[in-house]
Amino acid sequence: MKLSIIIPAYNVEKYIKKTINSLIAQTKKGFEIIIVDDGSTDNTLKVISECIEENNLDYCKVIQKANGGVSTARNEGIEAAKGKYIMFLDGDDYVDKDTVEHIYKNIDEVGKDVLFWGCNIVDENGSVLQNYSDVYKLKQKNMTGTEALNNMINYKNMWLYTGSAVYRKEFLSLYNLRYKEGCANGEDQEFTIKSLSRAKTVAFIDKTLTCYVMRGTSISNSYNIKRFDAMFAMQRTYKYIDKLGDSELEIISAKMKNEHMVDNYIYNFDCCLDCIYKNGAFNKDSFKKLYDDIERDYPTLNREVISIMKKYSGKNIKILFKVKMFLTSPQLYSGIFKLKNKIKK
Repeated sequence: MKLSIIIPAYNVEKYIKKTINSLIAQTKKGFEIIIVDDGSTDNTLKVISECIEENNLDYCKVIQKANGGVSTARNEGIEAAKGKYIMFLDGDDYVDKDTVEHIYKNIDEVGKDVLFWGCNIVDENGSVLQNYSDVYKLKQKNMTGTEALNNMINYKNMWLYTGSAVYRKEFLSLYNLRYKEGCANGEDQEFTIKSLSRAKTVAFIDKTLTCYVMRGTSISNSYNIKRFDAMFAMQRTYKYIDKLGDSELEIISAKMKNEHMVDNYIYNFDCCLDCIYKNGAFNKDSFKKLYDDIERDYPTLNREVISIMKKYSGKNIKILFKVKMFLTSPQLYSGIFKLKNKIKK
């Protein structure tokens, strides 16, 4: 068995059929599908069972478990996988019909630790919100894991999404690479960056083969303080990299510790403010409410990030401007935020 495709599924009754159908339609067969139902409370399991029965999917295995989060579901899928390579798809993502064919062709040619390709971000109706090839311009086809991280973090000419890569199972086992359980946001990039920090050989397929669905109800589109879990995922990641003792990786780690911690915090802070604004509840106290909510759930985070902000040396002028406002006048920050949204509207 060359490939195992792991799909964690939690309350995705409206989407999972499209995900499964995109795999049924593959031009190349000979792979297994492992769907891990993470304690769904809707009709997800019923839809999955009907798809399997209607299409006689003897290569599809379903694992049922109590709800424990997407990381536990993916990790359980890894343990059950029989394929030489492992791919992860979310329960609402879908792939091009030639995806497995391209994967097999490149596995046969290169046999890398990690193989990845382009991914479009789409809405629930399939309309493209971000075209991968418009944003990322990677020309390099073969690289080391360190080169891949430089391309992602320093040059910003590529990105790995959860559903746009395969990993050699022996490679994952060798370094005990798993998803961080209990993390609600950022666990995917933590896994990706840790994997690339260990990878000796990485290959890129210059095609867009996956569609990542951005749902309106997802954590990234809602006022959910758990989105700041991503900050601690980043901390775990750069600490992991530091322990490897690689001078090239230490440069990447330093950028994550400083510039990316601030960028990520500001991004999540603004997304929460956006949700308040869209709900018509934005007022002069919104900044303080959000700040206090973060303080309640993550007692050390605000102070740690503010300490980094005071030494921020990133080259992103937009972020630098926001940092200066954040540190000197929350009222001004809120005012400009409100004005920006009024203009946008």
